[in-house]
Amino acid sequence: MRISTTLKGIVFLLLLFSVASSAVVFSRLDGMQQDGSVVNSTGIVRGAGQRLVKLEMAGKPSDELVARLDSLIPALVGGDDVMGFPEADDPAYIAEMQKVASGWDSLKKEITAVRGGAPKEELLERSESFFALTNSAVAAAEAFSKRKVSTLKITQSILTSLNILLLLCIWFISGRRISRPLDLLFGIIEDLDLSKRIPNSFVSRGDEIGGLSRAFQKVMDDIRGLLEHAAKTAGELSGASSSLRLLSGEWSDLADESRRSVEEVSTQMESLAASGQEINSSVEEVAEGAQTSAERGTDMAHEVELARVAGEDGMRAVSSVVDSIEKVAADAESSASYAKNLGERAREIQGFVTQIGAIADQTNLLALNAAIEAARAGEAGRGFAVVAEEVRKLAEESNEAAKKIADLAGGITRDLDRVVGSSVENAKDSRESSVQAGETRVTIEKMMEGLSRIAASTQDLAAVSEEQAASSEEIAAAVQGMTARVSGASRSADELRSRISSMAESAGRVARDSNTLAFLSENLNSLVSKFMKESAPSSR
Repeated sequence: MRISTTLKGIVFLLLLFSVASSAVVFSRLDGMQQDGSVVNSTGIVRGAGQRLVKLEMAGKPSDELVARLDSLIPALVGGDDVMGFPEADDPAYIAEMQKVASGWDSLKKEITAVRGGAPKEELLERSESFFALTNSAVAAAEAFSKRKVSTLKITQSILTSLNILLLLCIWFISGRRISRPLDLLFGIIEDLDLSKRIPNSFVSRGDEIGGLSRAFQKVMDDIRGLLEHAAKTAGELSGASSSLRLLSGEWSDLADESRRSVEEVSTQMESLAASGQEINSSVEEVAEGAQTSAERGTDMAHEVELARVAGEDGMRAVSSVVDSIEKVAADAESSASYAKNLGERAREIQGFVTQIGAIADQTNLLALNAAIEAARAGEAGRGFAVVAEEVRKLAEESNEAAKKIADLAGGITRDLDRVVGSSVENAKDSRESSVQAGETRVTIEKMMEGLSRIAASTQDLAAVSEEQAASSEEIAAAVQGMTARVSGASRSADELRSRISSMAESAGRVARDSNTLAFLSENLNSLVSKFMKESAPSSR
């Protein structure tokens, strides 16, 4: 059986045992919780009986408390799902609760008698007897609950013992099936004796130990094959290192001869490069002078072009200002027309307000006449007099409002007259500004013509300077190209000399490395031979 299967079975047993233990404990705890409710409710019966007697003695009967005890006492014995009481199964508690039920019936009869006018002394005796019975019932419930706790402790102890026993079995199985075989296998691996083989008792196992043993045996066989191949390769490597040592010596001699030849060529190229550099310096001075003239002519042409562009921008700005001024003048004239129309409307409003005032005065006069007629009518015209008074007040208020509107309309008319005057003046000023802006535009156009002529002359001068600079640059470029080629050849010679030196150094390193390689191959061959010789007697 595989170790993983065994471990899974053990884990399943532990899980099953834990679930069973938890189920038993939770079931016991649930029962104990219900038993606690029974004990508390039995105490409530005792306290409720005493409270009921006190209320009856004080002349305050409580039928609600009687009804509660009637339902609670039978539920403690027979059980009640609503109240959460289990059915009692302890004989001692059942017997005591039956006595409590009998005592409760007697106590109820005595309460009924007291309510009918009987003396209360018998009720006190009955209550003391009922209290003693409930005390006995509470004691029986507590004793039953303690027995349940003791039973839970015993059950938990048994489950703990079984759990420890199961863990001991797991420890024994893991030591026999896993730890001991692994220790033996690790001992073989630490020795790393290629002449030995792992015992068949390990290799033939069908679990993970067997798979590990077979895999490690294959590794040992592969190492043995690699050592044999390394011994063969060490011999071949020794011969190759000797040939390489001879070749590196010949290569080093050839590199020394090449380096001397390259040094002579490099010296001649350096002299030629110095002469070309002097010629190049003279030509560059001429080219710099021509280039400076061309640049100054170009800068002047650029500045003139900037001035011309600025003039064009000014022309566009002046045109825009002229258009804006003309639009402002048109808007001012339009505003004056609108303001004049508004003034006419305000005067019309004043005429309407005058008519409203006349109507209000007429209405006031009519209201006064109506009041006089109502006074003549006496008691029958009293209501009409009140209406006439209200109409008169309304006429006066209308007259006051009409006067205010007339004053406001007059103020608006005066303001609009001033606005019309200002708009006319603004239109006149705008027309004059438009004429001045047109004259400015003509002046700027004349300046633009002069700048165009200056720009053309400056560009011609810059073109001549640039042609002279281009000719000088061609000469300088030719000389520079020759100097660059000479310098490049000199650098190539230096680089070739450096590479030849590097080749000579590499040849020396190859010679040293070949000696080291020969030494290492001899040591490897010796170690392999020694290892194989030590393994051979053990294998035999």
